[in-house]
Amino acid sequence: MSTRLPSRIEAVTVYRRGAAVTRVVEIADAATCGDLVEIIGLPLCLEDRSVRVQVEGGAGLVAADVTIGLDVVDPDPDLPAPESAELRAAKRRIGELQDRRTHLAEQLRRLAQESAVVRPEGREGEPPPPSPYRGRRALGEFRAAAIAEIDGELEILRAELRTAQEALAELQARDREASTARQTKTHEMRKTATIRLERRAGALGPRRLLLEYMVPGARWAPTYTVTFERGMARATLAVRAVVAQRTGEEWRRIRLTLSTADAQRWTELPELHSLRIGRRQPQPPRRGWRPPPTGAEALYGDYDRFRGRVAAEPVEPAPAYDKFEAEAEESYADVDEDFDELFDGEGAVDDAPRRDMARAVAKPAPRPKKRASGRRQEKAKKEVSRQAYPSFGGAPGGMPSTLTGSVAPPPMPMAPPASMPMAPQSLSARSRGGFFSSSGGGGGPADTGTYMLAEEAAAFAPEPQEDPSALLAYGDLRMPAPTSSERGKLILVRRQQRIRELVTVRREAIIDEVIVAIDRASGLAGGAGASLPPRHDWPTSVDGFDYAYVAEGEVDVEADGDFHGIPLLARAAEVTMIHVVVPRESTDVFRVATFKNPLDAPLLSGPADVYVGGDYLLTCDLPLAPARGEVRLGLGVEQAIKVSRNTAYGEESAGLIGGSLLLKHRITIEVKNGLERAAHVEVRERVPSLREGEDEISLEVGPVDPRWHDYEPEEYTLKGGHRWRVDVAGGGSQVLRAAYTVKISAKKELLGGNRREA
Repeated sequence: MSTRLPSRIEAVTVYRRGAAVTRVVEIADAATCGDLVEIIGLPLCLEDRSVRVQVEGGAGLVAADVTIGLDVVDPDPDLPAPESAELRAAKRRIGELQDRRTHLAEQLRRLAQESAVVRPEGREGEPPPPSPYRGRRALGEFRAAAIAEIDGELEILRAELRTAQEALAELQARDREASTARQTKTHEMRKTATIRLERRAGALGPRRLLLEYMVPGARWAPTYTVTFERGMARATLAVRAVVAQRTGEEWRRIRLTLSTADAQRWTELPELHSLRIGRRQPQPPRRGWRPPPTGAEALYGDYDRFRGRVAAEPVEPAPAYDKFEAEAEESYADVDEDFDELFDGEGAVDDAPRRDMARAVAKPAPRPKKRASGRRQEKAKKEVSRQAYPSFGGAPGGMPSTLTGSVAPPPMPMAPPASMPMAPQSLSARSRGGFFSSSGGGGGPADTGTYMLAEEAAAFAPEPQEDPSALLAYGDLRMPAPTSSERGKLILVRRQQRIRELVTVRREAIIDEVIVAIDRASGLAGGAGASLPPRHDWPTSVDGFDYAYVAEGEVDVEADGDFHGIPLLARAAEVTMIHVVVPRESTDVFRVATFKNPLDAPLLSGPADVYVGGDYLLTCDLPLAPARGEVRLGLGVEQAIKVSRNTAYGEESAGLIGGSLLLKHRITIEVKNGLERAAHVEVRERVPSLREGEDEISLEVGPVDPRWHDYEPEEYTLKGGHRWRVDVAGGGSQVLRAAYTVKISAKKELLGGNRREA
């Protein structure tokens, strides 16, 4: 008898897709806890093969085994009802109004079908009877009054129905926003985990039982908040994330970890090749798997010896055909006896269909019209042996067909005859083990030594898998029966059979409903977070490395499938504010905040909300920044800094007899700082550049005050770029001057005009 212990979700790790959930079960005393501990209320979308169990708190208590099952969860008194009383009343009110509207519509239809009073036909040779004018008028007045009254009621009813529907929508929205944690309904299923514990020496005191499992569909994306101080000297970087999940369980007060890694990914192990000196040899073909271990047949030595000893016992010679019916009855008696021994106490609802099918296999051959002798009699005995033991080619255990007799329960056929009624329950009910146990797996359709139907045997056939890692799902591998030709090998069973093992009542209708419920839960969980919010990006690896971001506090994540903002951590950083202007293109001065990434992990690309002293400024896109790398944020235009750019141009003759032209350009830039503090301003300029191998044009840069530096941006290619970096005091100004001269032939002109600066 298992002991049900309450559990709570302690930690969750969300990967690129999917999440690992860790539940905690508190064990008061390891010495007094039961051997079987059952954890209920697990989501239906749980991946069975991902379940892991661990015992913390000291030695002496070990988790030996874990089994996943299905159960109906009892309502939690701490949770609200699936629907509130107001919600049920609003739905009931809408139903009443709709019924009233249907009733009035039916009355209108009946009134429309009422025909007017017609004038009766008179007798032949007599004057026509008077027209029923009063009746027609009375009917018309009645119909008009009734229709007007119904129309008035319908108008009022439509208004009431519209108001009731709006109230219902408001209640539903309020209910969704409040919480998605609700009591389970009476028909809802959940998965359970039954853990077998083993106590050893020193099993005293409290323990913590950790249950970890994977759920699909959980998604996350990074987002940030940067808050600058008024002086723009320091900033606080808050790392946040939007998380979505629809696993069927609420994550309340959990330790959240967000990872950029894949939860499950197939990875090939590296191969170290030996270095050899000599002639090059072709590479041997690679094998997908290692060869299976040898000596598997030795595991069945005792079984084969037992079967051989039973088959070698002396048997009576085959009877004559005039006593064939008597032998058939004895065979039926042996089949019934072995059947009772095999299925005794297994809780079958009705064993009569099973017994009929077992006897049908041992049905003797048709009785011949005359007595057979010699070779015919020997042939008849072989026929009886083949029908009784079809999977062994005659006698059981691979013995020669001359050894006949009822030495073991005859196997059932893979499918019953068409005239035989099907059993209401499947024949693969769990047995206690033994040579013909179906709970230990199946060897496929060729394994007729197990008691199962054809559709159940097909469930044990190898399931085609495109992913080779499926064969590493050891929980889904089964060992066939010892009578199977595939014995000694692990075979991957089909999904229907795996789900069948979770269900106590083996009815196909119930199993189909379970499959539909699990598929629906997995589909809903996998569809969580399908559409990412604007400006957000999915997390990715950085240079082949994955990182994890741990929330510093406990957080809550609703199970509604929508994205919810979750705070992770906050770090302070020193800020360097740079004002960038390109006066050749625009005189607007842009603020660029630069600071070091305060994390030991990279900052992934995502939107960042920027605040200055608590006031919202703008939302920008934070680019990918490496760990401890530089982060640059554009903060818009600084209106307090003004820049003006003036140019001067002149032409002079040069060379012998004026054969060349000197195109002189002078640039004057004035920067005026209207801020109260000093501003670091970067002014970017560009001078013309020459093509490689150009001989007829020359460029000479004249005096520059103050000195500038070459500017080669990483984002794009720029030739002839230069920049000034100056500090302008608060309320002060700075003048920047530069000049350059272009020398060309007097007979030629620059493309676009010699005056390069306007």
